[in-house]
Amino acid sequence: MRRILKLLSAITVIAIASGCVSPFYGTARIEEGWDIDAGVAGMKVYKPYWDSWGYFDSYGVRGDVNLRYGFNDYLCLYCRGAVGGSQYWLGLFLDAGAGIQASLPLGPVTLALNGELHGLEFSPALLAGIGRTEWLTIGIRTHIPGNLYDSPHPEYGKYLDSYPLDCFAGFHLGHWNIFAGSQLFRYSYNDDPVFTAGIGYKIK
Repeated sequence: MRRILKLLSAITVIAIASGCVSPFYGTARIEEGWDIDAGVAGMKVYKPYWDSWGYFDSYGVRGDVNLRYGFNDYLCLYCRGAVGGSQYWLGLFLDAGAGIQASLPLGPVTLALNGELHGLEFSPALLAGIGRTEWLTIGIRTHIPGNLYDSPHPEYGKYLDSYPLDCFAGFHLGHWNIFAGSQLFRYSYNDDPVFTAGIGYKIK
Protein backbone atom coordinates (compact mmCIF):
# COMPACT_ATOMS: atom_id res chain seq x y z
CA MET A 1 0.00 0.00 0.00
CA ARG A 2 2.85 2.39 0.79
CA ARG A 3 4.41 1.73 -2.61
CA ILE A 4 1.12 2.58 -4.33
CA LEU A 5 0.87 5.82 -2.36
CA LYS A 6 4.47 6.69 -3.24
CA LEU A 7 3.72 6.10 -6.94
CA LEU A 8 0.62 8.31 -6.75
CA SER A 9 2.64 10.97 -4.95
CA ALA A 10 5.30 10.84 -7.69
CA ILE A 11 2.64 11.34 -10.37
CA THR A 12 1.26 14.21 -8.30
CA VAL A 13 4.68 15.90 -8.05
CA ILE A 14 5.56 15.43 -11.72
CA ALA A 15 2.19 16.31 -13.23
CA ILE A 16 -0.31 17.87 -10.84
CA ALA A 17 2.15 19.92 -8.83
CA SER A 18 3.39 21.23 -12.16
CA GLY A 19 0.07 22.96 -12.80
CA CYS A 20 -1.26 21.81 -16.18
CA VAL A 21 -4.49 21.58 -18.18
CA SER A 22 -5.15 17.98 -19.26
CA PRO A 23 -6.84 17.71 -22.69
CA PHE A 24 -10.38 16.35 -22.86
CA TYR A 25 -10.84 14.94 -26.36
CA GLY A 26 -14.08 13.15 -25.47
CA THR A 27 -17.69 14.31 -25.45
CA ALA A 28 -20.38 14.98 -22.88
CA ARG A 29 -22.60 12.52 -24.77
CA ILE A 30 -21.90 8.85 -24.04
CA GLU A 31 -22.15 6.06 -26.58
CA GLU A 32 -22.39 2.43 -25.56
CA GLY A 33 -19.20 0.41 -26.00
CA TRP A 34 -15.54 1.33 -26.37
CA ASP A 35 -14.29 4.77 -27.30
CA ILE A 36 -10.60 5.52 -27.90
CA ASP A 37 -9.06 8.93 -28.58
CA ALA A 38 -5.43 9.92 -29.06
CA GLY A 39 -3.92 13.35 -29.50
CA VAL A 40 -0.90 15.61 -29.36
CA ALA A 41 -0.81 19.06 -27.77
CA GLY A 42 1.39 22.00 -26.98
CA MET A 43 1.26 23.27 -23.43
CA LYS A 44 2.48 25.75 -20.88
CA VAL A 45 2.90 24.39 -17.36
CA TYR A 46 4.17 25.61 -13.99
CA LYS A 47 7.15 23.71 -12.62
CA PRO A 48 8.38 23.97 -9.02
CA TYR A 49 11.90 25.19 -8.38
CA TRP A 50 14.20 22.54 -6.92
CA ASP A 51 16.03 24.91 -4.57
CA SER A 52 13.63 27.71 -3.72
CA TRP A 53 9.98 28.48 -3.08
CA GLY A 54 7.71 29.06 -6.05
CA TYR A 55 7.08 28.02 -9.66
CA PHE A 56 8.36 29.01 -13.07
CA ASP A 57 6.89 28.84 -16.58
CA SER A 58 7.79 25.90 -18.80
CA TYR A 59 6.67 25.07 -22.35
CA GLY A 60 6.47 21.65 -23.95
CA VAL A 61 4.50 19.01 -25.84
CA ARG A 62 2.47 15.99 -24.72
CA GLY A 63 0.82 12.95 -26.27
CA ASP A 64 -2.44 11.69 -24.75
CA VAL A 65 -4.49 8.49 -25.03
CA ASN A 66 -8.03 8.31 -23.60
CA LEU A 67 -9.91 5.02 -23.23
CA ARG A 68 -13.62 4.99 -22.34
CA TYR A 69 -16.28 2.32 -21.98
CA GLY A 70 -19.94 3.32 -22.05
CA PHE A 71 -22.45 1.04 -20.34
CA ASN A 72 -25.37 2.98 -21.85
CA ASP A 73 -26.25 6.59 -22.73
CA TYR A 74 -25.92 7.66 -19.10
CA LEU A 75 -22.79 6.12 -17.55
CA CYS A 76 -19.20 5.32 -18.52
CA LEU A 77 -15.82 4.55 -16.99
CA TYR A 78 -12.58 5.81 -18.46
CA CYS A 79 -8.84 6.11 -17.99
CA ARG A 80 -6.23 8.24 -19.66
CA GLY A 81 -2.50 8.67 -19.79
CA ALA A 82 -0.01 11.14 -21.20
CA VAL A 83 3.73 11.42 -21.68
CA GLY A 84 5.69 14.38 -22.92
CA GLY A 85 8.48 16.80 -22.28
CA SER A 86 8.92 20.40 -21.23
CA GLN A 87 11.74 22.85 -20.64
CA TYR A 88 14.36 22.71 -17.92
CA TRP A 89 14.95 20.12 -15.19
CA LEU A 90 14.37 16.50 -16.16
CA GLY A 91 12.22 17.53 -19.09
CA LEU A 92 9.93 14.58 -18.37
CA PHE A 93 6.19 15.11 -18.16
CA LEU A 94 3.76 12.40 -17.01
CA ASP A 95 0.02 12.67 -16.52
CA ALA A 96 -2.61 10.04 -15.71
CA GLY A 97 -6.16 9.76 -14.46
CA ALA A 98 -9.16 7.47 -14.15
CA GLY A 99 -12.77 8.21 -13.43
CA ILE A 100 -16.47 8.00 -14.12
CA GLN A 101 -18.87 10.12 -16.13
CA ALA A 102 -22.64 10.45 -15.85
CA SER A 103 -24.52 12.12 -18.69
CA LEU A 104 -28.03 13.40 -19.28
CA PRO A 105 -28.92 13.75 -22.98
CA LEU A 106 -31.57 16.44 -23.48
CA GLY A 107 -32.10 16.44 -27.23
CA PRO A 108 -29.61 18.86 -28.83
CA VAL A 109 -27.84 19.45 -25.48
CA THR A 110 -26.12 16.93 -23.23
CA LEU A 111 -25.16 17.75 -19.64
CA ALA A 112 -22.55 15.64 -17.87
CA LEU A 113 -20.73 15.33 -14.57
CA ASN A 114 -17.23 13.91 -14.73
CA GLY A 115 -15.21 12.82 -11.68
CA GLU A 116 -11.55 11.83 -11.94
CA LEU A 117 -8.82 10.64 -9.60
CA HIS A 118 -5.67 12.39 -10.74
CA GLY A 119 -2.73 11.21 -8.67
CA LEU A 120 -3.73 12.19 -5.13
CA GLU A 121 -6.22 14.81 -6.31
CA PHE A 122 -9.90 14.55 -7.16
CA SER A 123 -10.89 16.55 -10.23
CA PRO A 124 -14.65 17.03 -10.82
CA ALA A 125 -15.84 18.64 -14.05
CA LEU A 126 -19.11 19.94 -15.46
CA LEU A 127 -19.58 19.39 -19.20
CA ALA A 128 -22.08 20.56 -21.78
CA GLY A 129 -22.29 19.07 -25.26
CA ILE A 130 -23.93 20.95 -28.13
CA GLY A 131 -25.66 19.11 -30.98
CA ARG A 132 -27.33 15.74 -31.36
CA THR A 133 -24.17 14.75 -33.18
CA GLU A 134 -22.03 16.60 -30.68
CA TRP A 135 -19.85 19.17 -32.43
CA LEU A 136 -18.87 21.27 -29.41
CA THR A 137 -18.04 20.30 -25.84
CA ILE A 138 -17.41 22.97 -23.22
CA GLY A 139 -16.35 22.29 -19.66
CA ILE A 140 -15.11 23.64 -16.37
CA ARG A 141 -13.02 21.57 -13.95
CA THR A 142 -11.40 22.11 -10.58
CA HIS A 143 -8.80 20.17 -8.59
CA ILE A 144 -9.32 19.25 -4.95
CA PRO A 145 -5.97 18.42 -3.31
CA GLY A 146 -5.65 15.11 -1.50
CA ASN A 147 -2.26 15.78 0.07
CA LEU A 148 -0.31 18.64 1.61
CA TYR A 149 2.32 19.37 -1.03
CA ASP A 150 1.06 22.98 -1.21
CA SER A 151 1.42 23.73 2.53
CA PRO A 152 2.03 27.48 2.83
CA HIS A 153 5.50 28.84 3.41
CA PRO A 154 5.66 30.99 6.59
CA GLU A 155 7.06 33.94 4.61
CA TYR A 156 6.11 33.46 0.94
CA GLY A 157 2.68 31.87 1.28
CA LYS A 158 1.27 29.01 -0.80
CA TYR A 159 3.18 27.19 -3.50
CA LEU A 160 0.13 27.38 -5.75
CA ASP A 161 -3.38 28.41 -4.83
CA SER A 162 -5.81 25.53 -4.29
CA TYR A 163 -8.89 24.84 -6.42
CA PRO A 164 -7.95 26.38 -9.79
CA LEU A 165 -10.48 26.26 -12.61
CA ASP A 166 -9.73 24.63 -15.95
CA CYS A 167 -11.96 26.19 -18.62
CA PHE A 168 -11.88 24.33 -21.92
CA ALA A 169 -13.62 23.62 -25.21
CA GLY A 170 -13.43 20.79 -27.72
CA PHE A 171 -14.57 21.00 -31.35
CA HIS A 172 -15.45 17.70 -33.03
CA LEU A 173 -15.07 17.53 -36.80
CA GLY A 174 -15.77 13.96 -37.89
CA HIS A 175 -13.05 11.83 -36.29
CA TRP A 176 -10.94 14.90 -35.46
CA ASN A 177 -11.06 16.80 -32.15
CA ILE A 178 -9.57 20.25 -31.52
CA PHE A 179 -8.98 21.12 -27.86
CA ALA A 180 -8.13 24.42 -26.16
CA GLY A 181 -8.10 25.12 -22.44
CA SER A 182 -6.61 27.42 -19.84
CA GLN A 183 -6.31 27.30 -16.06
CA LEU A 184 -7.72 30.29 -14.25
CA PHE A 185 -7.71 31.48 -10.66
CA ARG A 186 -4.24 30.36 -9.66
CA TYR A 187 -4.24 33.74 -7.96
CA SER A 188 -0.49 34.05 -7.65
CA TYR A 189 -0.10 33.53 -11.40
CA ASN A 190 -3.39 34.63 -12.94
CA ASP A 191 -1.74 37.31 -15.11
CA ASP A 192 -0.03 34.56 -17.07
CA PRO A 193 -2.11 31.34 -16.82
CA VAL A 194 -1.18 27.89 -18.04
CA PHE A 195 -2.84 26.55 -21.19
CA THR A 196 -3.02 23.54 -23.50
CA ALA A 197 -4.00 23.39 -27.16
CA GLY A 198 -4.03 20.23 -29.22
CA ILE A 199 -5.61 18.02 -31.82
CA GLY A 200 -6.96 14.52 -31.28
CA TYR A 201 -8.27 11.69 -33.42
CA LYS A 202 -11.11 9.31 -32.57
CA ILE A 203 -9.65 5.86 -33.22
CA LYS A 204 -12.82 4.00 -32.24
